[in-house]
Amino acid sequence: MADKHARSSACRYESAVEQLSDATSAVDTGAYSESEALVVASQAEVKLCQRGCQGVPEHRNVLTARNRDVDQLCSIALTITKLIRGPPS
Repeated sequence: MADKHARSSACRYESAVEQLSDATSAVDTGAYSESEALVVASQAEVKLCQRGCQGVPEHRNVLTARNRDVDQLCSIALTITKLIRGPPS
């Protein structure tokens, strides 16, 4: 079970990192709404990982802290994107 969860977590983090990379590219081209959607999708991956961690006690503490950190960084990225975009027109 622990090995399966570790592989699933790695896959989710790879997906989250890919989405954040795509979000950066979207900001660079002025596609702010797309960037925001990608950051939110990345946060969803982290939350799915967190739910899976609850069933694996030996991973719970390490991944819970890491997931919280990644979620906070995503929130910061989302806020920065909204500030760059400015108010909706």
